[in-house]
Amino acid sequence: MEDLHFIERLERVSGRHIEMALGLYRDPDLVRFVLERSAAPETERVAISLDDPRTGPFVIVTREGHFVTCLGAGMAVKDMPIVTRERLTRLGNQHLELRERLAFLEVAIGDQSSVQKLARGLFDRAHRVSRETIMVGTMVAPLIRQELAGRLVGIGQRIDAFLRSAPRYLHRRDRLSSRDVELLETFWGDVWRLAHLTLLVHSGERETLDVIFDPLDNVEGMGPAALLFAGLGVPFWPVLARTLWAAARGGKRMLPSLKMLLGGSCALNPLGATTALALMALARAHPKYRAEIIKALRVGDGDTRYLALTTRAYRSACVDLLTQASEPAALLRGSRLSTIRVGALLDGQQLEPDVLSAQVDEPVVHANLYRGRVLLTNDRVDLMAAPAATRALLFSGMPDLVTLEPEDFYWSESDVARYEPAWTPAHSLAIIERVVATDALTLARPSPVVRSATPGRNEPCSCGSGKKYKRCCGA
Repeated sequence: MEDLHFIERLERVSGRHIEMALGLYRDPDLVRFVLERSAAPETERVAISLDDPRTGPFVIVTREGHFVTCLGAGMAVKDMPIVTRERLTRLGNQHLELRERLAFLEVAIGDQSSVQKLARGLFDRAHRVSRETIMVGTMVAPLIRQELAGRLVGIGQRIDAFLRSAPRYLHRRDRLSSRDVELLETFWGDVWRLAHLTLLVHSGERETLDVIFDPLDNVEGMGPAALLFAGLGVPFWPVLARTLWAAARGGKRMLPSLKMLLGGSCALNPLGATTALALMALARAHPKYRAEIIKALRVGDGDTRYLALTTRAYRSACVDLLTQASEPAALLRGSRLSTIRVGALLDGQQLEPDVLSAQVDEPVVHANLYRGRVLLTNDRVDLMAAPAATRALLFSGMPDLVTLEPEDFYWSESDVARYEPAWTPAHSLAIIERVVATDALTLARPSPVVRSATPGRNEPCSCGSGKKYKRCCGA
């Protein structure tokens, strides 16, 4: 009945707007997409502007996407929230892109078994995920971003729970049971799932990230940084590199929550150091926030008494790097050349002089940049224990890091076998050793056994056997 009324009221709209109104009427999926992503207050009806956001004309729809009526130019919408023409156009373009992605996926993954294959490729191959798999993953991610964000938080909590009891594996590393090996492999997979999901959740158009950021504004006071908390706390560079990239993607929405995290309890442990790096990455991606971030990172004389030594050092280093005057273009070129040099160093190869003098888009540079980026972002370096020179090399690549696409973090399928060996328990134990060494998380260690005074001969034995002391430990 409402739809019939809408058709009858089309006469209120001028000729040049009728086609747009009918286009919306014929595309209910688009209308629902727009309503789901508009930040309008919860009301029964919403006005969609076809032209001027104040005077209209307007199409009136219900929250469920049913069409109610048309209001001509100058007719009042009263207290209904308005979706502006500009926002309608932007969301319409996003919806078109998502349709194209769905069409691509129908060809790329075909049937249900292929969808399952894609999921296995993303979540079961750990460090051996290829750039081809990630490229398809980024096509899917915008369609299920909120679900992926929920899974990201869940995996972070699972890693945290595992690490609280993980030191025991170090004590029996030479006599691991089959169950120990199974749990260590699951942990390794979770660490890489955290890395992959961090990229996928923050991929796509920045405007679409509001879908996951809005519900987080009041989560434990952390806001959008809640999605980065686990990645900042795992002392493993492949995870941290992707987390820094995600922090830069968050831009203005991420900045307040990172500043809050920097000044919170994480200032007392190495998590403060990785939060400082996240702020530096954000400043590199968004120079307009550089002065605000430098101010937040500066360590005052009164701060040194409570900041962890590692946090002080990293905050000071980040300030020094951000205050160096450089043109953005020159800084980016220098960063890419540094990435190429580090990649060659990690790969044990010598660079030809013409590589460093060539333009970045030339094939010889492009090939070396591809190798350098993947090696740099996946190196197993212990960042907290690394020499200052090694850290400086990694930080010099930051301007390039924040410009990467998700697939730039990964080897092609043909290179995975060459550069990524199969998992062994030593891979997982190395991360646990770093957690224990840096105290990146508050680890729950077994409480020491406190023995009571020696019981009487006829009293129950303190060992808990149920026997009298004289017939047990006192025999």
